[in-house]
Amino acid sequence: MKLIHLGAYAAPDTLHVRFRPAKVDRLLEAAALLPLLADGAYLFIQYRRLGEAFPSDCFTAFLTFVVVFCALFGAGYAPLRSIRFPFRVGPHNVVRQYLLALRLGRVLNIVLGLMFFFGTLSMTCPWADAAVKGSFALLCVSFAGYYWLAWRGR
Repeated sequence: MKLIHLGAYAAPDTLHVRFRPAKVDRLLEAAALLPLLADGAYLFIQYRRLGEAFPSDCFTAFLTFVVVFCALFGAGYAPLRSIRFPFRVGPHNVVRQYLLALRLGRVLNIVLGLMFFFGTLSMTCPWADAAVKGSFALLCVSFAGYYWLAWRGR
């Protein structure tokens, strides 16, 4: 299990703060992988079924999805200096704000994965357009929840 050491880039009073990702963090990372695998499997099956008639935009969207997934997955292990917090971080709240920011990144990975997956499905299934809109609403709720929790923990 990886131990994240906030190190010299933390506030002066929190130089020795360490964070060990909990089981919840691992579950969020695994849940973010599910839409990626489902999207890849769907593209593979549809390409085998339709052949050259399958739109190439789906493959471009899938490659974009993979890049976004890797970027957000890597952001879960970012050092403290690379995160811009919405409120002032001090020694009394650095760990809470850091956890909130990391978990927001993991939740964003899941929600954006759902948006990409339903976006690919919407090319062949008309009901998936509503699912894309629902995923966008979930994205807005995620940001609002993060800012509310960050404001409470300042």
